[in-house]
Amino acid sequence: AAAAAAAAAAAAAAAAAQGFTLRSPQQIAAAKKRGKSVETERGTDAFNDLPQGPFSSKDAIAHAYERSAKKNGQLMPFFTAHRAASKSRGEQRTLCCPFGAKERTGKGTGARKSAPKFELDNSNICKWSVTFEWSTVGWVILRARLVHSNHTCDAPKVLSEAESSLTFTEHDSKIPDQLVNLVTDDIKLLSPSIEAIKRFIDAKAQVLKIEITWLYNDVYNLFSTSLAEKEYDATGLVELLIERRDKLGLAYKIRHGKDGRLAQVFFEMEGAAGEWALRGE
Repeated sequence: AAAAAAAAAAAAAAAAAQGFTLRSPQQIAAAKKRGKSVETERGTDAFNDLPQGPFSSKDAIAHAYERSAKKNGQLMPFFTAHRAASKSRGEQRTLCCPFGAKERTGKGTGARKSAPKFELDNSNICKWSVTFEWSTVGWVILRARLVHSNHTCDAPKVLSEAESSLTFTEHDSKIPDQLVNLVTDDIKLLSPSIEAIKRFIDAKAQVLKIEITWLYNDVYNLFSTSLAEKEYDATGLVELLIERRDKLGLAYKIRHGKDGRLAQVFFEMEGAAGEWALRGE
């Protein structure tokens, strides 16, 4: 409880420093409804059946709601609307039903490009959505509209015991906490490559009947630093190269190996360009 209170205080202080205020879950629950929206009441069975949070990241929300959609035979929701933080509240994000993805003539990028596309008309366009707000304790539900339109859905899926109990709160990653925690400090002492770690995590997921939704980069982002620092300590190197670039205009380039270790560093030496110009080579 003390740790949670300290984390909440730190989040509030960080928000204040950036010029906006985070609300508590209680304040968000008591927030006035938007007049034009038909919202599902808090306390109803439909609302209580939603994964409630708080969630530490967007990935944690997405995984929880994907798991819920599979279990209930619904289509996978996706993030669409985004409202930046303001002086009176935190950032807000909305999950929508794929049948809420409007057809667009432009190419678009990001969510517009990757959102599922269906042939929509007045009979099947869906207003199902859940909006989250970044609060003093993480992402919590602000409002929800939980009625689907007359569109097709998937058959409910029986989740394995392991898949039903997955969490995504400890590491801010697409990889479940339960699999990440299997890579212990003792395993890291062996300095395995990122590829070896991914094979291990994937194999364990298959044994536990957990769907593999993560990529090599997700494993790299979690373990590359902890593995690389054991063999090559380049503390301060990048900062120095950036400082030389900004103050002296000296270029640099860094390459890493597949295992996350520092492989090559290229940098322009001061005066080298002038020396090259004088020699004409």
